[in-house]
Amino acid sequence: CVYADGRPIGNFIVDPNGEINVGAEYSVVIAGLNYYSIYESFPIVGGTQYGPTQTQKAQITDVRLDFFETLGANLGTSLTESSEIVFSEDDFAAQLDPWTGPKVVSFPRGTSRSPTIFIWNWQPTPTCIRAIYPTLEVFFP
Repeated sequence: CVYADGRPIGNFIVDPNGEINVGAEYSVVIAGLNYYSIYESFPIVGGTQYGPTQTQKAQITDVRLDFFETLGANLGTSLTESSEIVFSEDDFAAQLDPWTGPKVVSFPRGTSRSPTIFIWNWQPTPTCIRAIYPTLEVFFP
């Protein structure tokens, strides 16, 4: 995967001399292999006036994530049950600056007796999470 001036520009083949031709001139070009960066939480447990939530059905409704110099991440319950976190609404920006600060993201899945948070990234871009604050809705019988 190749990034040029902070934007992904695609996959390229390395020639026998160890070089790639990206087809244009850029100030900064970064090439690397894709790899998974994965974080999976333990089941989220909270305390309520009715007691702990360990045996009750619960739903994570949204998650407040505090990022540090991050360019990409996905949020969900697994690799297949997740959605991309949008760091820029401008798909045609010349360059993306790394995101630092909080971001509130809707959680993409329903209820569970042991809800977990799964954050991952497949591209060679920085993903640094300083804090995770889930909002948990608990269903007592």
